[in-house]
Amino acid sequence: MCFGEKLEDEKIREIEKVQRNLLMSVFRFNILNIWPKLGRIIFRKKWKELIGIREDQDNVLIPIIKTRLEKVMKQEVQDDAVVAYVDSLANLKLPEEGNRKLSDKEMG
Repeated sequence: MCFGEKLEDEKIREIEKVQRNLLMSVFRFNILNIWPKLGRIIFRKKWKELIGIREDQDNVLIPIIKTRLEKVMKQEVQDDAVVAYVDSLANLKLPEEGNRKLSDKEMG
């Protein structure tokens, strides 16, 4: 429902794995919030690990989001279909930033 698609079990497990990995790692990366600029230097390995986890998340989620947005643009989605969360993100505009739309990274 989140993506407006019926996903294969394998894809769901992949999403679950990436999301669980990120959620289970949150407490380990709290130290990076204390001194963000200094933390990048002192805790370089933790910072690289966090970036790696976020890249894994993007690699799993962004292709699904792009596929859904392409279907919406081509109007392949039925009008009576349930509106997916991703659809609402695609229509979201940021007024404080000149009404720009969210980027792929921001949606992922």
